[in-house]
Amino acid sequence: MINESIEERFALKMSRKERRFWAEGILSGILLLTAAGCPLLWIRLTALGIFVLLTCLSAVVREKEGQHSPEEPPENTAEQEPVAETKLLPGAALWEEEKASLAAQLKQAVEQAEALAEQNLQLTRQNKMLEMNLLQAQINPHFLYNTLYCIQQLYDMGEKENASRMVSNLSSFFRMSLSKGREVVTVQDEVEHLQQYIAIQQMRYDHLTYDVCVSESLYDFGILKMTLQPLVENAIYHGVFRNRSGHIKIKGLLEGEDMVFTIIDNGRGMPPERLAQLTKAIESGDWTGLDAYGVRNVQERIRLACGEGYGLTYRSEEGRGTRVIVRVSRNLVVSQPG
Repeated sequence: MINESIEERFALKMSRKERRFWAEGILSGILLLTAAGCPLLWIRLTALGIFVLLTCLSAVVREKEGQHSPEEPPENTAEQEPVAETKLLPGAALWEEEKASLAAQLKQAVEQAEALAEQNLQLTRQNKMLEMNLLQAQINPHFLYNTLYCIQQLYDMGEKENASRMVSNLSSFFRMSLSKGREVVTVQDEVEHLQQYIAIQQMRYDHLTYDVCVSESLYDFGILKMTLQPLVENAIYHGVFRNRSGHIKIKGLLEGEDMVFTIIDNGRGMPPERLAQLTKAIESGDWTGLDAYGVRNVQERIRLACGEGYGLTYRSEEGRGTRVIVRVSRNLVVSQPG
């Protein structure tokens, strides 16, 4: 037919092999979206859009076939020769058959995509937990090294009684650190753990004083264990170490869905360039060339557990001290003993 429409030409002239080729291409595209990490909502919308498009095209074909069909059937219908079994179906029927087949394949592809996405989610969670465990393991030896060095100095100065008391406190501290294998502890446990640590440091730095003003309304919420201790350790060694009246204040309060802790020291503070480097590393995640072991570990653990928007913020003025703001989600679930 000279005036054959584009829709009819597509439906009638396109071979079954060619339609299968396009169907498989569409399904491959959906799986590629899944592999690329696209949200399931977009995958479902893509599949739905393809199905709607096919439905519209089949409707067009049916309409065109109706326009080109004869208005009256031939008079001698019974005398006509029977149609051969191998004759192609009309265009609309072909479209309906292919649409049903493709719809079934689309449904299967979406189900496979959902299963793959769930598998990827589980792997991501496992990787996060492994990374957090690794970062946690890196912090403990760091603190142990510093504490053992303090004990050695006490023995060297002849203060054996204080050294023995520090060993006892250290044993209690690590017993709390183990937390029966838990990675997320209550805020109350974290505060008690922090106080145990400061008690150890006060035995060496008798000029060190501190205040803990954490709202009891936070006590039952979950927090990554050893979130506050490395930051207080930094405040002692890099802030009030040489200050004759070193003072550290730890505050904690609830802000909507977040918990906000603040660690304030009256130490020597940081030069502007050092503060700028630290702030840039926290925001970008690039710690190259920056010696901030404890800060990096805490920041990365919080970011892994809570997501973007959470972590550390530093405020410091040289000669006047440093303030560290720790923002974490209050929705972390306290781990069960392992």
